[in-house]
Parts: sequence; structure tokens; C-alpha cells
Amino acid sequence: MELISIDEELKKNPRLTLEDIKYLRDWIEQEGTAPRTISDVQLALFLHCCDYDLDTTKKIIKLNYRWRAEQPDYFTKRNFQLDTRLVQTLDVISYMISPNRSSSGELILLVRVHDNIDMKNFDFLGVVKLFFMFMDMALVHYGTSNGVVIIYDCEPLNFAIVRRVQVGALRTLFFYIQEAVSFKVNAIHFLNINGAFNFLFNLFKPLVIASLRNKLHLHRPGSTTLYDHLTPNLVPKQFGGEDESTLDQMQEKSKELLKTFEPWFKQEEESLVTFMQGLKLEKQQSGGWFF
Repeated sequence: MELISIDEELKKNPRLTLEDIKYLRDWIEQEGTAPRTISDVQLALFLHCCDYDLDTTKKIIKLNYRWRAEQPDYFTKRNFQLDTRLVQTLDVISYMISPNRSSSGELILLVRVHDNIDMKNFDFLGVVKLFFMFMDMALVHYGTSNGVVIIYDCEPLNFAIVRRVQVGALRTLFFYIQEAVSFKVNAIHFLNINGAFNFLFNLFKPLVIASLRNKLHLHRPGSTTLYDHLTPNLVPKQFGGEDESTLDQMQEKSKELLKTFEPWFKQEEESLVTFMQGLKLEKQQSGGWFF
């Protein structure tokens, strides 16, 4: 397990200051708006995502952790021994980080459902949970970036998979990435779109706010329109690009990285559970939280 350090972040980001991190830590200590064990790097990620505006950063931190506390199915038992659904999900979908960043410093996330999957192993809640785990890990491993570009290869997508998509989990996914994450989604590219994707797109389109809708890009099979946005060297050949990394290599690296982070996920869960217990009385007194 390798975590980026706050010293590395301070060198990368001239606008990042220890004074702002201390201010946020004091605010959390006084208000109880996030786990008190939140790391300096995690605070730096929120600051960077919010362009170092302290009021916006506080709002997103509060929303992020309240949302996590309200969604234990996604943010607890993030352990491959405790949740067999996660092991099954690793067999049906891969989340992979490109070894290269874009010319503007964006992190490239590649997503692909595996070919010829056993549908008994496809659980959409597990797919969403694994995505949240992967992004949490990637952020503290790679650190701040100038945003994230997601590339989803739809070629293996079929109606059997789409029928297993749960609207509630889809709503959770889109609320979280649009309103509460500590990274900016700069673009989402869907490659090799087909009839199954079109059906799925109609399901999630009403959940997408206008600012994200403008960042969705659909690419037909055989088209090169992706390269109007990115250079081919950022994309593996099996996605239609020029990078020599094979999907097998990238999938294996992602799996191994996730497993090395199990102690970190355990610590995060312990912190979240303590935070949730602290919020329980507040929720009872207020009659619930509003997002």
C-alpha cells in the first residue's frame, strides 16, 4: 500500500497551504462534520477539487461524509473476505487507471465489463460499491489531479446486463459523483455504444444534471471521435488506442492494488462507523438529514 504524502501535495500545488488544512481540521474538530481521523491528504483533495475555496470545501466535505453515513451498503464491509459480492464483481468488471495522464494532467479511468461473464456474479450494487472503493483508493494513491476523465467501453454491454441495473444504485452513483466527491469529473466517454447502452442511457439521463450532461460523449463503434478529446497514447489498443498496456495487465494491477489497500479500507471503515455513531443522536433529534 502506497499513499501519497502531504509534502508531495504541497510541492505539486502552490495554492495548497498548511494553514487551510489546519483551518479545516479545527472546523471538523468543533463541528463534527467528518471523521476526526481524516488525513491531511484527504483534506487537500477536497480543497483542490473546490479550487481552494474554503466555504465550498466545507460544504462538500459535510455532504460527502453525511452521504457515506447514510449509505452503509456502499461504504462499509469494503473487504474481499467479508463481502463475497466484491470478489464476484472483480470477475465481471474492471476499473483501471491509465499509466499516462492527459496533457492537462487529468487522471484517465478506464472501465470495462468483461466478455462472456457469468450473470450470476453480476450485482449492480457491487459494481457501484467497487467503483467507490476504487476511486477512494486512486485518490489517496495518486493524489490530486486536474480532474478525472472516465472512458467506458460499452462493447460487451448487453440487455442481460442492463436488466440487472438497479435504479436506486444508479441514483446513488450519479448523486455522489455530481454532488459530493473530492475530484472533478471532466468528461465521461462511452465507446462502442449499442442498443443496450441506448436503453441504459435513457434510464440514467434524467438523473444527470446539466453541468455533467455537457461532459457526456457518445462514440459509435469504429469511430475515432474520442481522439478529438484525447491523444491515442492514453488509451490501450483494446480500447482502440495506441498504448501498449494490455487489459489483462491493467486489470491484474488494479486487483493487486485494491487488495494491498485492505488495511486502509479497514481504517476508513472504523473511522466512518465512529462518525456514524456520533451522528446518530443528531439524526434522531433533527428527524433526518436533507441533501
